[in-house]
Amino acid sequence: MRLTTDSTKVILHFHYGENDIHEELTENEAEEIRKMISGKFYTLELGTPSCGFTKDVSIEIGGKYYCPACDNCTTIYDPNVDRYFEITEEQRSILEDIFSAHGGVFPCV
Repeated sequence: MRLTTDSTKVILHFHYGENDIHEELTENEAEEIRKMISGKFYTLELGTPSCGFTKDVSIEIGGKYYCPACDNCTTIYDPNVDRYFEITEEQRSILEDIFSAHGGVFPCV
């Protein structure tokens, strides 16, 4: 199955420790996230990765959540279909930069 994203708003959620962040991303940030997620294929996982995933640390696109690993690895959990997909190290760095710009930090486990 292949992921697709549309042009609806993109919201960053980071509710961890003292942080309670729920912010709409700028159009440039949102476009980076859309490019990162769109077209990815789900990986076949046997079991659940131990990275830690939660909607409290997530990106929301059009009401659908995408949860990056809380431990800095390149896996993202899609709770909408209970599947995982991978992003590149470079994309992970961009993702962390976007979270950091809004007050989120990794690791957050």
